[in-house]
Order: sequence, then structure tokens, then C-alpha cells
Amino acid sequence: MAEKKKYKKRGNPYKRGKTWTFRYYMPDPTTDKKITRTKGWFKTKKEAALIMEETKAKIILGQYSYDKNTTLGLYLSNWYEKVHFPTLKANTINGHRNNYKNHIIPTLGHIPLCKLTRHDVQNFFRNLHQEKKLKSATICYVRTTLNMALKEAVYDGLIYKNPCENIRLPKGEKYRPKVLSLEEMKNILELSKESNVEIEILLAMTLGLRKGEILALQFGDCDFERNTITISRQITMIHDKESDFYKNEKSSWGISSLKTENGYRVLQTPKSVMDSIKKQKEKFELLGSIPVEDDDFICSNNGKHLNPQTVYHRFKKILKLNNLPDIRFHDMRHSCATALIELGIPLIAISYILGHSSIKVTGDIYCHANNMCDQAANAIQTALF
Repeated sequence: MAEKKKYKKRGNPYKRGKTWTFRYYMPDPTTDKKITRTKGWFKTKKEAALIMEETKAKIILGQYSYDKNTTLGLYLSNWYEKVHFPTLKANTINGHRNNYKNHIIPTLGHIPLCKLTRHDVQNFFRNLHQEKKLKSATICYVRTTLNMALKEAVYDGLIYKNPCENIRLPKGEKYRPKVLSLEEMKNILELSKESNVEIEILLAMTLGLRKGEILALQFGDCDFERNTITISRQITMIHDKESDFYKNEKSSWGISSLKTENGYRVLQTPKSVMDSIKKQKEKFELLGSIPVEDDDFICSNNGKHLNPQTVYHRFKKILKLNNLPDIRFHDMRHSCATALIELGIPLIAISYILGHSSIKVTGDIYCHANNMCDQAANAIQTALF
């Protein structure tokens, strides 16, 4: 009987031809099973042994990635479509899509995910500020998108550290809302009468409503006997669950729930505002051929939900035609809150009107220091002189 040939057991590292190779084992992040990998082409056994020990240490510390081919762009595309978004509103989803398609991928998308460094990310945000001249709020939003995606990559074991952590974002000037005086508010209300944006301005100026809340109002929300309006929904970007919204570039506006429970409120409304809404209702009844969607009393000519951008342009046109201060639509909310404070309305009531979660939020945003300084100066004047 022929004697069995004995094979010499290979060591680790082991010689393969004229170079040295070593084996290592690591867990597969998708199955948790051990995967055998090899790394070779080292000139000496000593060099191979050194790299082998470094690799083993990185695996133990969770600092090693064997996926060298997945770029940041490819990872972001998969993350966007499959990982994070089922619980988010469509408007938020669209914001993240714009961030990664318009800003992140064009600059960083070609870099392999495992080779992306904090230095790369820091230079990326510096470029957004210095070259593209993006506002600090936009840069912060882009950072949120990138940070969320890279956190998931860490959880999945694709990278060991998030290179977006502890990034220093460029500082920008914080927007200071233009607060109108009572006389300026009266002037805008007067000049906007009979315009195609009259009711929107009325509701923003007298109740401090947000644009999305105004455009979602329906005649059924109005109690004309008690002069109240119920705020229970908003206009925002929505998507049909049966369609692939993630790949659809077209925006769709529709009814959505409010962001927080505090947003739901029933507001006592000035009679003049209710009269304008009642007048709008009578106008729609005369034009009964217009199919008003969801009983909205602010809608487009075909009866569909009005695009918030349309309201913005109409509002800006009114300001320009009448040489009025160039303000944002949202500044009317600030002006309303400030006027209520100056008129002595309790902060807790103003907080409810605005739909804030607490009076602290109201005070931090709308109790401007200038007003308080005026009161302090008047008090000292009365007390000492």
C-alpha cells in the first residue's frame, strides 16, 4: 500500500511564489459570519507580519473596512432610496434629495466611502461657503444630510468613524427679521385690499399664521357665528405611496398634518378678517363652476391647492408696486407677534396663537431686546428725572 504524501502545514504569513501573503478573518456586517480574506504581494515575511497585526487590531477595534469599491455617491443613492426615509414627510425627503444630488455627490461622490476623511469633508463645506456662496443655513442642512448618511455607514460596519463629526461649519450672518410697526402693518393691509393675496396677508398679519397653515384652510374650519378659525393642517410637499417618489423629480403640493400637537389650535379671529373670508365664500358660490379642492378658500384658478411659491411672488409684487419695505412673507408673523407683545397681550396667549410648544420659544424668538431696552430707559427716566 502506497504511503500517503504528507503536506507541510502553511504558516501565517506564508510564502506564495517570491512574495509573502497572510490570512485574516473578519465578520460579515450583513450575516455576522466570519469571512476569510487574504492580503499579499509583500516583499518580506516581516513586512507581511507587521501589516497582518495592524489589520487584526483594526478588526478588533472595529476600524477596518474591506469594502474598497463603494463610493460615497453609490452609498448615498442606496441610503436615500432604501434606508432612512419611510418615517419622514415628503418635504423633508425632497430636501435631503436636493442636498445629496446638487451638492454632495458632484464634489465628494467619486471618493471611496472607506477613504473619505474629515479633511475632505471640511474642505467640502469651506467650498460651499467660499466658492458657491451658499447661506450658512443651507450649508448646515447639507451637513445634516451627509452626517445622517455616514452615521448609518458606521452602524453597518462599512466605516469605523464618521468623518462628518466635529466639523467646523463656516459662520454666517443670522437673518434678522424685519419687524413692521403698527402703521406699516396698517398700510400693507390697506394697499393689499382687493388683491389676489389679500386674505393671505390678512391672516399672516392678524393671526401670525404660517404660509402653509394659511393655504390649507377650508371654509369648514371657520365658525362665522363665533368668529373662530381652527388650524389643523398645512400645505406641504406630499407623495403618492404607490409611486416611486424617491426617483420622481416633480414636486407635488397637498394637505398634510401639522408638525406638532401644539400646532393644532382654535383662534378667535377679528371680525374684519371673518368678513373677508365670508366675502370669498360668496364669490365662490357665484362661481360654482370652479371645482374647489378640499373646500379650500384659497386656491388657484382651476380650484387646485395653491403653490406656496405663487403666494410668495404675489406678495413681493404687492410690495414692489407700492414701494413698501422688502420683507419676507414670514416677517408678517414676526410683526404680528411683536405687535401683540407691545399691546400688552400675555405671553402665554401669544404662544398659543402662534402654535408654539412653550412660552420660552415665544419669548426667545419674539421678545426683542430693543423693545425691552426702550421700556428700561423710560422706567429710569421716570424714576430718576
